[in-house]
Amino acid sequence: MLELLVDGTAYGGWERVRVSRSIEQMAGAFEISVSEKWPSLDSRPGAPPLRVPQTGLKIGSTRPLKPGQSCSVQIGDQTVITGFIDAVNPSYTATDHLITLSGRDRTGDLVDCSATHRPGQWFDQKIETIAADLCAPFSIPVKATVDSGPPLPSFVIEPGQSVFAAIEHICRPAALLPVSDGQGGLILTRPGTTGCQTRLERGRNILSASASFSNAERFSEYTVEGQFSDFGDLFPDAESSAHVLANAKDKEIDRHRPLLISAEDVVDQDAAAERAAWEASVRAARSRQARITVQGWREQPDGPLWQPNCRVRLTDDWLGINDELLITGVTLSKDGGGTTTELTLMPPGVFASGPGKNPDWGTRRGGAPGPGKEA
Repeated sequence: MLELLVDGTAYGGWERVRVSRSIEQMAGAFEISVSEKWPSLDSRPGAPPLRVPQTGLKIGSTRPLKPGQSCSVQIGDQTVITGFIDAVNPSYTATDHLITLSGRDRTGDLVDCSATHRPGQWFDQKIETIAADLCAPFSIPVKATVDSGPPLPSFVIEPGQSVFAAIEHICRPAALLPVSDGQGGLILTRPGTTGCQTRLERGRNILSASASFSNAERFSEYTVEGQFSDFGDLFPDAESSAHVLANAKDKEIDRHRPLLISAEDVVDQDAAAERAAWEASVRAARSRQARITVQGWREQPDGPLWQPNCRVRLTDDWLGINDELLITGVTLSKDGGGTTTELTLMPPGVFASGPGKNPDWGTRRGGAPGPGKEA
């Protein structure tokens, strides 16, 4: 049962539900709808009904919900989104009325808003310290759940840069994922190692499945060039500056497809090599994706909700996949077609730092499963 909590009041009984969370997006999002055919949003005694502000459209009687109100989305005893209502959209036809509410985590403001920290420059600070300073005006706490690495020698906000872009910029070289914790905070983490209780198997618990195998964004060689200076960002034109060049190859791309990347910051040889290896590894992994739809929102009827950043075994001979994959996105849905979960799956190395071996999915179909450990 999904409930929307606003100012301490729970609204349930939603006719249509869609909740999306992903380690590729900083903010989770929800969209929920109810029809006027329903006598009340919440069947519990004394629960207030809903009315859209500034319209004569009512569901129940008098309590308004408005854009900008703080809210949380709860499934069972678990809070999955803590943020704000972005939009209230009423509509009607000749037979019924419909109200749709949509919103996002508090971290959605980091995606929309510019970084205004002053003076906007840091020296010898940890990534989580810089991220916390950027998030402080939004009252969003920041926590690193893994070692973020050594302090950054320097970092400067680019003019007009969003908070999200600034945080993503400093997290990328360290292979950190800035994601919402669902409780109104931001966590800096890495691809999870926790395994799901349930396996995904064709013919057993998969309702529908699709996959994408594309080399359009892959290249045979990645070259990162930049500038290193003993004086860091203070004196980039100093005589001690040196040109840095590093490359990494994708051995699965056998034709000439080079990509040259200019480092955004001052880098040394090791940092340039890590960036080149990261580009090769991540692009290779992202080129192999699967989308699986299963019944319900939980791994098992009495088990946990499906969660992003967990690993799950997928065995599907039609897709040609038999491997342990990373859940990068989860979409929980409820509508006339039932209650389902869509999982986006990628190779675990998709966000790893450094080169990694990714499965050659798509090289065969309908026969032997793809490479991977035995189930």
